[in-house]
Amino acid sequence: MKKNTFILFIIGLLVLVGCGKKVTEYTPKLQNFFYSYSKNGVSCDYNITTSTNKVVLNASGNTTNCSINEIILDESQIEKLEKIIDDNKLKAWNNFKEQGEYVSNGEEFSIQIGYDSGENIFAYGYMKFPDNYQNVHNELIKLFEEIK
Repeated sequence: MKKNTFILFIIGLLVLVGCGKKVTEYTPKLQNFFYSYSKNGVSCDYNITTSTNKVVLNASGNTTNCSINEIILDESQIEKLEKIIDDNKLKAWNNFKEQGEYVSNGEEFSIQIGYDSGENIFAYGYMKFPDNYQNVHNELIKLFEEIK
């Protein structure tokens, strides 16, 4: 009888402790992300929002490539976005607000990033862009295409 009690005690202990495996929940640094661009007649808005237990991507625009309706992002997709932001030093873009003169129907972009720390980044350009803009644009579009 004591042997059965000991075995039940060990099983109960393993259940309570979880067999030593600690499960951690991923919490992204990003609270929201918005990227909008218009170029050669194509315009697209990508919007990522964080709510309880999920991070959601929506996109809209004047082309079918920009049509995404509530895709829940996984940890690896969020990390890829955070890597693009960090590797390209988008924090340095904060408060970039420039536009070219005498141009109509030109290229433009807008980006807004909000962090759980309360820090926010905003940049806007019309025919003028921060350093490395085209590379960032290409990386973002590639990521969003992969997610679809």
